[in-house]
Amino acid sequence: MGPKKKQVKNAFFYFVIEYKEEQEAKGTIMPQSFKDLADLAAPKWAELSEAEKQHYKDFSKANKGQKSERLDCTGRSIKEVEQEEEELEMREPRMMAFVENHLKELGSDDDIIADIFYVISFNVFCVVDSSSASPGNRYIPAEVGLVEYSIENGITRSMQRFIDPDEIPAGYAAECRQISENTHLIPVNGYENPSNNSEIGRASCRERV
Repeated sequence: MGPKKKQVKNAFFYFVIEYKEEQEAKGTIMPQSFKDLADLAAPKWAELSEAEKQHYKDFSKANKGQKSERLDCTGRSIKEVEQEEEELEMREPRMMAFVENHLKELGSDDDIIADIFYVISFNVFCVVDSSSASPGNRYIPAEVGLVEYSIENGITRSMQRFIDPDEIPAGYAAECRQISENTHLIPVNGYENPSNNSEIGRASCRERV
């Protein structure tokens, strides 16, 4: 018997893997054989537009010939993740320098105590990679929180909202679900009425306006 033929990891391969994860997340029992999975996924693949297929083609091209490169559970290279971590380490010193300069500009202790700060924070489902058609990364938001604060009065106003992602870009459903399960636990879908997502936010937080 000859050596087992290695599975070609082309664009369709990555689509099949994501399709399997999506169906299993819905409770569907999927076959383990790639051939059987491919037969099930082929009609869905045929329905995709060329623009939707491009994401999988780009991912396949990025991973071609990188046999020794380690990838994390979302398919990103470990090297890329480490570079982002280094960037995050530099972010805090830059933020501290900004705050120090701002305090110097305010001058007196009374001005510092009375100065109002706004702190905003986002949770996201995923980051859509840049492409020639859409340069620059695009964030798919999940939640936003905002507080108004001063040393003198503490938190004076606060707001939190869940954000309906509307439509997850093709090729990112599995990644969004993975990030949700590993971090903020905000559901990717399942809102009863997307236009009423603000009601979810009001029910889950204290708001003073």
